[in-house]
Amino acid sequence: AMFWLADGCCRFGKNTQGNPRYTVSIKQNEANSDYVVGLYEKIGFPCKVEKSKSTQNFNFTVYSKQLWTHLSQFGKATEKWIPREYLEMEPAYLKRLFDGYMRGDSHFSHAGGYASHVIGSVSPRLCEAMQELILKVTGTLIQFCVRKTNGNPYWEAVWSVDGTKQRSSYPEPDLVPYDGTVHCLELDRNHTMLVRRNGIATWCGNCFREFVDWADGAGNKLYIIGNKNCVNYNGMFHMLRD
Repeated sequence: AMFWLADGCCRFGKNTQGNPRYTVSIKQNEANSDYVVGLYEKIGFPCKVEKSKSTQNFNFTVYSKQLWTHLSQFGKATEKWIPREYLEMEPAYLKRLFDGYMRGDSHFSHAGGYASHVIGSVSPRLCEAMQELILKVTGTLIQFCVRKTNGNPYWEAVWSVDGTKQRSSYPEPDLVPYDGTVHCLELDRNHTMLVRRNGIATWCGNCFREFVDWADGAGNKLYIIGNKNCVNYNGMFHMLRD
């Protein structure tokens, strides 16, 4: 399924006799030919191999309603997704998911003077799942940046082979007026968490103390709801006393 998610599609049409035709196709280069044919054979589906008319790639096609029904649930190109139960499997299976996708739709780059992995998709939901999968398998937190391909949005991630560098560029943030509730999470242990908003993920710590310092210095009267252990923080007692 992961190899198909990387660069596969499902099509429905009719044959020359007017009967329904359920088509599952994977587009790959010739170097992956034995690998793709072997995948199909392992699950019991012989495939038809044809050279693409528009590119140097090959199309590996299976006509099967059973396989079409299973794979079409994972969405079309811009809507592809990875089921939550896949992302919560044992590490050995997560590694196989990762290897399948990387072999299906990734390449190496030497831009910037270091070897990098490059992956991308037109499905933001698939990119978010891959961000989680890569973190679980490799321990590397990657970021997807939006690009344009033929005028359409495309999300791409680039990270070094050894996991030490990333190439990411983001626009300058906008300052906007805000009048609402501000939430701050806190963990019972370690106080380090992974947060993600609009596809951008980062490791962060609690900001409770910084918030209290800011609120105290601003001279505001506020209700602060927090963990009861916060009363032990330095600088908190004088506020309670006063």
